[in-house]
Amino acid sequence: MSRKLILLLTLTLILSALHLGCGDAEGPTADPDPTPDSDPTPDEPTTTELLAEAFTNVQLTYFADTTYLCECYPEDMEAESTAACLEENTPPDADELYGCFLDQLTDHPEGDQAVHDFLVQVDELFDRHDACVSAIDTSSCSRDILASIQSCGTTAGEELNALNDTAPEAVLTYMDDTGEMLFASSCRNLFSN
Repeated sequence: MSRKLILLLTLTLILSALHLGCGDAEGPTADPDPTPDSDPTPDEPTTTELLAEAFTNVQLTYFADTTYLCECYPEDMEAESTAACLEENTPPDADELYGCFLDQLTDHPEGDQAVHDFLVQVDELFDRHDACVSAIDTSSCSRDILASIQSCGTTAGEELNALNDTAPEAVLTYMDDTGEMLFASSCRNLFSN
């Protein structure tokens, strides 16, 4: 055998041996865009986590304009002062409320894929709401600023209604039953009023 042929065969065997130890996404013949596994990534929230977050967001969305009203126009909230208004209308701590809801959901039946998909859309909706409110400069008091904050809430409410209108009946029933259970739980004690 010629020396070139031996080198070529050796090189081929080495490359083959190297490739045998590689997965589909590795090695010289790897697929440049491997198809990911269908399993959720560790960072992807579970249906139960999305459910707790959705109910937390629904409760806290109300406080976006309420806090601003207390700080700027406490009389609109029938309060004598900003301090009195905030004391009466202080939102619960978001992490504490989320944790409480999550604890309550421990023994609750987990929703199916349709519920999960619905909750992903709800989560995106509240992300848009939060971004809308965060983009508003609330460093001064103005009825226009208040209207902008309320507009963010109105838009979120309309989007949530549209999601509810297109959701399967089983998803809505599951959400209603879950909501009744959560709001009858000890989590309601986290609200000041």
